[in-house]
This record gives sequence, C-alpha cells and structure tokens, in this order.
Amino acid sequence: MSSVTATSRSPTRDISIQELRRLEAQTREIHRRRLSVANQRIADLEARYQSTTARLDEAARRLPDLLFDAPPLAAVSSEIAQDPVKLEAYADHLANQVQKFSRELDHAISEAERLLQLRIAKAAAWRRIGDLEQCLDLFVQRNREITTRTFDEYAPIALPVKPHFDAELHVVEAYESALKQFQRELESQYESLCARAASRENAIALSGSQVQTRSANEAQARHEAEEVARARAKLRKHRDAELLKARLRLDDLSGALKIQIDIAIQQASNRDFHASITRWIARERQQLDGIARALALLQASPDFVHADPQLSQRWASLSAQLQRIASGWEDINPSVEREYEQICADARRLLNIAFSRIAWVNAMTNQGFEIFEREDGQGLVVVDLDHPEIWLEATEYETEQGGFATTLELKTDDSASHTSEEKMIDDICTKLAQATDSTMSNVATKAEVIEHRRRITRGRRPTMALKKRL
Repeated sequence: MSSVTATSRSPTRDISIQELRRLEAQTREIHRRRLSVANQRIADLEARYQSTTARLDEAARRLPDLLFDAPPLAAVSSEIAQDPVKLEAYADHLANQVQKFSRELDHAISEAERLLQLRIAKAAAWRRIGDLEQCLDLFVQRNREITTRTFDEYAPIALPVKPHFDAELHVVEAYESALKQFQRELESQYESLCARAASRENAIALSGSQVQTRSANEAQARHEAEEVARARAKLRKHRDAELLKARLRLDDLSGALKIQIDIAIQQASNRDFHASITRWIARERQQLDGIARALALLQASPDFVHADPQLSQRWASLSAQLQRIASGWEDINPSVEREYEQICADARRLLNIAFSRIAWVNAMTNQGFEIFEREDGQGLVVVDLDHPEIWLEATEYETEQGGFATTLELKTDDSASHTSEEKMIDDICTKLAQATDSTMSNVATKAEVIEHRRRITRGRRPTMALKKRL
C-alpha cells in the first residue's frame, strides 16, 4: 500500500504587501522561538553533561578500576545553529548521548566500586594469611622443641598449596580456611606432645630414691622464680613503652608478633630481648603505615591519568604493586612514592596541555574560525568562515613549559589567481593576532610569524573527520 498527498494553498483574496511582511515576520518569530527553545534545551543538556563528567572525575580519583572516558559531543556548526529543524534534531541527538553517558557511567561506577571492595577484601585476606603462616612457623618450631626434649621424632603436617597472588577471592579465602584447620591440628599436636612430655617427666621423678634437700631446694626455687618474674615484668614494661611510642595497642599487633613477644617474655631471664622487641614493634608500625599508605594511593588516582595510553599503563603497573603492598607481600619503598609523584606530574602536564588546547580552540572560534580534526590523525584543519575557500593546516606540539602550541600554514585549493589574496592574508593574520590577544588570565600566550608570503600556498584540502568538541 502506498499513499501520495499533494497540498496546495491559495489566498482567498488579493493580499497586500503589509500582510505579506507581517506573515514573514511571524515566520521569523516562529523560527526564533524554535531556536530559543532548542538552544535552552541544549544548554540544559550541556549542564547535565558537565555535572555527569564531574561525577566521573570524582569517582575516577578513588576507584582505580574505573577506566571510563566521557564521550565527545558533536559540535554545533554554524549551519545547524541557524536552522531550527537541524538544531532540534541536534538537541535530540545530544539528549540521547547524555542519557547514554549517564547510564553507562552509573554501571561503570557500580562495577568499579565492586572491584575496589574486592581489592580491599583480598588485601585483608592476604594479610591474615601472612600472619597465619608466621604463626604456623612458630607453632611448628615449638612442637619440634618438645619432641627434642622427649627424644621423639617430629611428624610434620603437610601444608596446603598456596594459591597465586592474583587468584580469585574465594580461592584465597579457601586457603585461609585450610591454614586455620592446619593451626588447629598443630594445637592438637602440641597438647598431645605436652601430655607425653609430662608423663615422661613424672615417670623420671618417680623412679629411684630421692635425696631430700627440701629446704635448700625450695629457697633456690623461690629465688629463681623471683628473678624470672622480675625479668618478665621488666620486659613487659619495655613492650608497653615501645607500643606507646609507636602509637599502637597490643591488640593492633599481628597474631604472629604477639606470640613472638610472649615467647620472648617467657625467656626473659635467659636472654635480653629489649632490643629485639624494639625492632619488632618498629617494624610492625612501619608495615602498618606502608599498608595504609598503599591503600590511600590506590584510591587516589591522578586526574587525567588515563588520557595517555603509556601513562595509563604506568599507573596500572603501580596499582598492581600497591595492591601487593596492601596485601603484605611487599614493603613500601621510596621508589613507589617517587613513581606516584612522577605519574601525578606527568598527568598534570597532560592536563595543562589539554586546558591550553581548549583555550586556543575557544579563542579561534570567537574570531570566526572552525576547528576540525584531520581524518588521518595528522593534525587539525582550521577553516575561516569568512573565507571558506581558505583553510589553515595546524600542526600540534608540546611546548617546553608543558603547554599546547601550533604552527599554522595558510592554504587554498582554488587554482585561480586572486588579486585580493594579499588582503585576505592580512585579514586572516589580523584575526589570528586577535585570537592570540584574547587569552584567559591563567593562560600565557605568545605568537610569532615564522614566514610571511604574498600568495596563499596551493594544496589539496585534507579530509576532515566528523566534527567533535575539541
């Protein structure tokens, strides 16, 4: 089925010129209202886009796995800006873009939040595992010492296979559970060995005749007990003083270190452990500070760090190292801080370049130029709207001060000779000079004429990519 409709309109009487002019004015007013409504809608969408981008920037600083970029928006050309129908269509397209951006950002942030909690949970699990492994070493050493006293052969218990550092959380937690079971088995083994040792000592005590030197032995035992108690009390006091100096509580220490300190206190009368306890607690403070610093850096991604692939890869490598430090697999060292500061500095440099570039684009646009990306990625094409047959090929580069710079070459593909070429060159140079003068207060600008010709260079206009906001 098809349908063809033809419509005709004719005045019912002769129309005066005044009526024609009124109708023309009404038509222009309708166009202006449509343009005004579309422009207001576009302004509202721009504000929403800006707030969504700000939300992205805030989330990207604290979420190391948020690898998400704000999509570029199509720019409003002069042709679109003056046509109500095209401007309304542009507003509809912009609305779809902004809505999609906001929706995808919500999903990306939720996923990055989940991955951050997974990172934190895995780091905590690995720290608990490291503590358990040290405790188990101490328990094995303790059980071996008992078997040495009883002249028995020690029967070791096989440890489970340790997973890779990057294993899934459930695998890491399963390994932790296996270590806890192994700890319970060592405790049971210790109780059994203690019972056997006690039985052996009782048997030795009951065998043969005992020489009764009761009073002398009791006095000696009391003296030794007092010496042991004094040594232990002195070491406990030293431990508490070192904990206070390190801003730690006893409960803040790892399980392995608490066991190690308890063993030292028990042996305080046989050996001086003061220096050892000082070193152990200082080491614990250093490790806790390193873990806290690693977690803080991990959740403080430098702004603009993903704008450059090489810089993004450096941050990914540093993030992996920070994850190992937070997990207790590595100690933090000055090179980590230096790399973080260098990445921040490089990211700031890229941010400064981007800011300078946008300031240049704005200044050029205010002087009646339109900026396009070249399709081959080899620079920009600057079109003067007052002279559309002429363009400037722009080569971008970075200044020594970390800013954005361009060299512009005036070209045309019009092979005909123009007597007014020199005037057009002067007009364009004047506009370029005005663009240089209209700078922002926080952007320093300088320009120089490298070469000035009387004729415009002939060439073929480069293919320009679909225009985006630069």
